[in-house]
Amino acid sequence: VKDLDIDFLTGWNCKGFDIPYVVNRAKKLGIGSETISKYGEVNIDAVKGYCDILGIVVLDMLELYKNYARKKPENNRLGTVGLFELKQDKLDSGSKFGQMFKNDVNLSIRYNVRDVSLLVDLDKKLKHIFLMVELKNITKSTFAAAAAQMGQVDSIIVSSLKLKGLVSRNTNHHLGEQEFEGAFVKEPIIGVHELIADFDFTALYPSI
Repeated sequence: VKDLDIDFLTGWNCKGFDIPYVVNRAKKLGIGSETISKYGEVNIDAVKGYCDILGIVVLDMLELYKNYARKKPENNRLGTVGLFELKQDKLDSGSKFGQMFKNDVNLSIRYNVRDVSLLVDLDKKLKHIFLMVELKNITKSTFAAAAAQMGQVDSIIVSSLKLKGLVSRNTNHHLGEQEFEGAFVKEPIIGVHELIADFDFTALYPSI
């Protein structure tokens, strides 16, 4: 990783499996996990899906697909998504990867090459990584903040205030619980009406 001097690291469920596996395997072999970072700092929690490698942006293509794909297949396995989006499947090994690696190392290499090829083709079609870069640039935030709606809104507000010469206050985490009105509920107009349209917005807060 250091020799290639990469800026981005991606994969399919790489935050939940691949990167934690590589880091834990390195520890078992006596190799410092911090060597994967340009600056020697690595913080990973596979359970929470948290992966922070200082100096490298980690974007999990599975997370991006879940968040931004408009039409989705019956499950999010790479082979299923590959067939759904590209009409391409994973390489059928007929056995679990560990057994395949022991029996035929060349087949296991071809298996991994096919997975990488699927990711490249998926990104070319869906452009989810490009979308994340654009969201980051538009909202003037970090990649982590750009991945969440509240992070996007917060960054836009802070940037807008800065253009006006204003500085937003930091959150006071020591304040106690406060009650506030969470939504506006319009009183219905009782009666029978014509030409009624129903708009059902799902998962758009706070963008609407």
